[in-house]
Amino acid sequence: MLKDFFPQYGVDLGLYGKNSIVYRYYRRKEKRLYNIASYIGCMSEANREYLINNNQYLDKSKVLIFPNTKKINILKPYNYSYTLRNRYSIPTNSVLFLFGGNMGKPQAMDFLADAIVNLKNEKSVFFALVGRGSEKERIKALLDKNGCRNYLLLDNMHRDLYEEFVRECDVGLILLDYKFTVPNFPSRTLTYMEYSMPVLAATDSVTDLPRMIEKANCGLCCLSNDLNGFISGILRFAEDEQLRKQMGANGRAYITKNYDVQSSVKILQGIRKP
Repeated sequence: MLKDFFPQYGVDLGLYGKNSIVYRYYRRKEKRLYNIASYIGCMSEANREYLINNNQYLDKSKVLIFPNTKKINILKPYNYSYTLRNRYSIPTNSVLFLFGGNMGKPQAMDFLADAIVNLKNEKSVFFALVGRGSEKERIKALLDKNGCRNYLLLDNMHRDLYEEFVRECDVGLILLDYKFTVPNFPSRTLTYMEYSMPVLAATDSVTDLPRMIEKANCGLCCLSNDLNGFISGILRFAEDEQLRKQMGANGRAYITKNYDVQSSVKILQGIRKP
């Protein structure tokens, strides 16, 4: 199951060049893995097209669509008592935007920080950043330097606690660095959809994630170098409760129909060794 196009994504982020020893070493490893695999499962059609177009030697027949899926749990009611918001001193009258997961260079954390700084005096919105990553402490220092009090940074939570926290959030954030030339499909998108949260995605121009979001009608999208567009999406969700509820419900319905783990089981059952 192919989730990351490594080492190309490191080139996109400027971590090393195509002529570097690092790239050449891991590119050889990548090609070898593709060659010995009986099948390669790609998370989306854009993933599949990229893999085939950039690896001409591959047998196309063994490259399949094998999307990331989830066991869809029964949804608990939205927690209007705000137990965890009160625990973490998050304003209960604000619209809470959640970024959950890795906070590294691929996630365009500087872009998110710029939005938080620009909205630091907007009382209707608050941001919760949950997880770890190479950019976490640097972003915290940047936000604190700018006097931001409209965000909370938390370490990884136990799964049960995180699920409770998600049920007190209003909008899920997805970010991908705009410099990517490889199509990514962040798995956290499915978590947001499972919990009936609308999605606000700021991405590169090659991922087909926005097409899925548009088809599901479960969120808003922009490029991750369009700060005004991103802020506009934040404010639109903050001002329109009905939009949040409708898009959240749409996402839940779409993931139940298209991304339940049973879809993966059926694909695997239909595969025969070549």
